[in-house]
Amino acid sequence: MLLVGAQPGDVDDRTGRPFIGPAGAVLWACVEQSGVDRDIDATIAVKHFEHELRGARRIHERPSTEEDRAWHPWLDAEVHDAMDAP
Repeated sequence: MLLVGAQPGDVDDRTGRPFIGPAGAVLWACVEQSGVDRDIDATIAVKHFEHELRGARRIHERPSTEEDRAWHPWLDAEVHDAMDAP
């Protein structure tokens, strides 16, 4: 199974790791409660987001169609890798 998020949250973007921020905590709690084995792949379609600073917070902007297209080859590669994994 491969979980794909639309774009990273602030913590995910800063660390380069998907689903480790607050939204990731909710996701993984739901996965655990569902009984699905957590040994699953997870990625994010848009690897980095444009943002606006509001104080210390980075508020993300919706990715443009061009940004979605630009990241597509990376997502394709991750999906193929997940499909080929034992």
